[in-house]
Amino acid sequence: TEAYGRLLSLDGMIQSAAADEAQYHESLVAPAFVLSQSALRRVAILGGGEGATLREVLRFPEVERCVMIDIDPELVALCRKHLPTWSDGAFADPRAELRCEDALSFLQRAASSGERFDLIVCDLPDAEAGSPLAQLYATSFFELLASCLGPGGVYAGHVGSFQMAPPVLGPAAIVSAAAPCFAGVRAYSCFIPSFGAEWVFAVASRDQELPLLTAAEVDERLARRRDRPCRTYDGVTHHRLFSLPKPMRLALGHPQASAAR
Repeated sequence: TEAYGRLLSLDGMIQSAAADEAQYHESLVAPAFVLSQSALRRVAILGGGEGATLREVLRFPEVERCVMIDIDPELVALCRKHLPTWSDGAFADPRAELRCEDALSFLQRAASSGERFDLIVCDLPDAEAGSPLAQLYATSFFELLASCLGPGGVYAGHVGSFQMAPPVLGPAAIVSAAAPCFAGVRAYSCFIPSFGAEWVFAVASRDQELPLLTAAEVDERLARRRDRPCRTYDGVTHHRLFSLPKPMRLALGHPQASAAR
């Protein structure tokens, strides 16, 4: 319910919580807009049933069209009815388009038809190695995703947590699978209290390195490109997100990684 403020998966694991959903969804979406050198006008979201990722994308007025692809129409309908503040009217925005279908099939059709996006956001469930969902974290999937990006196009997604035990695919495996498909994958992390874990995200451009920004530059870009301040993300927070501890950088294969200067 809205009062309880939680969505639970069938196995009882918390998928999202009202107390800190903004922390997750702003961390997922906002850095891609801040780091992109060009406007992200055409956006696709893979997953994101609650509508909060859609909400965050549409907070950037430069977005002209955002297609949200979620395989579960029942979940989307339940969220729209019982958690309306999470989408905050995003489903009714004329720029939004909802498609309840398989994300892989959607990308395959987009690739074959020549449809291209400036940003593709992956807000998909965690996957166990060898499960059908694991194909959405494989190099072949990221190759397909990259082929659906236009010049300068950006990928953003969550890649799990180092605190998740095998056989769940973790950040190192997912970032390693994505790395060959982009100019450079930059990982960052945020502690999500309801998950009880440091959650890892990734952002990458199809064909160019993403810039290193000062806190002031992040704040300036947010003020210029977003229609209102974020609740949890700003320039100082950006530096925290991208300042990964050494063991995490080593595990991800980026011992010197930093997105701050």
